[in-house]
Amino acid sequence: MNVKVELKNGYFKSNLCLKDRLIDTAYKEFISKDFTYKKMYLQKKYNYGFDGYSYLGQKDSSNQYAEDLLHSFVISEFSDPKTFPKEFQPFLKHQWTYLTDKIKQVELKILESLNIDNKKDIIRFHEQYIGYMMSMNYYPANINNEAKKYRLSKHKDVSLITVFPFGISKGLFLIDEHNQEVAVEASHNLIAFPGYLMECLTYGKIKGIEHSVKFNPKNKDKRFSYAVFSIPFPCENLPILRSSSQSYFQCYLSLF
Repeated sequence: MNVKVELKNGYFKSNLCLKDRLIDTAYKEFISKDFTYKKMYLQKKYNYGFDGYSYLGQKDSSNQYAEDLLHSFVISEFSDPKTFPKEFQPFLKHQWTYLTDKIKQVELKILESLNIDNKKDIIRFHEQYIGYMMSMNYYPANINNEAKKYRLSKHKDVSLITVFPFGISKGLFLIDEHNQEVAVEASHNLIAFPGYLMECLTYGKIKGIEHSVKFNPKNKDKRFSYAVFSIPFPCENLPILRSSSQSYFQCYLSLF
């Protein structure tokens, strides 16, 4: 398939329509386990980035607030695949590389479309310094939370580009240039938008998109989403940023 990407309503949409059955089944199986099992894979068990499990109400998660109403698990190519739960092993073995290769194609199309002076430098940076992590998110049904507006608080992502490879269901909102919340249409096709790393690499010309997940009064059911983030490899000096990978993460976390 000839991969195409178009900018629509502030985010990028591709003609790619990837299947999520293997990872979706795996994550739902993991979420169904008792907490004793799941806490074996908390973020403190891992050594880099945001890898590991975070639960609703957790106060020491590095990728969600205690008031956020979701459970998440982050996997990446920066940790030993064997350290992740057995439920994820078939996906990691058979589909991870295929998925990230497709995402690289889409990201390159996006980067090539940008109207910025240092585009070639950013494309080179993408080729040399970028790896991938995936956040699997589970939002339980809205029970006894009628006063809550958000399931996931407003934030910018750590990524160069955030990609939802399997599309998105209703509930995701982006903040536009007028500081207005714009709903992302439900789609089975891949969608993407720039993260905070893009803002840094373009010296603020392209802003990382602030976004949130809101309650839909007409749909209070449980919700699953799968987002892939392009982030720097560990222990790298990043020439465009004139800093290290670790310094970049510290800078990002200072936003919160």
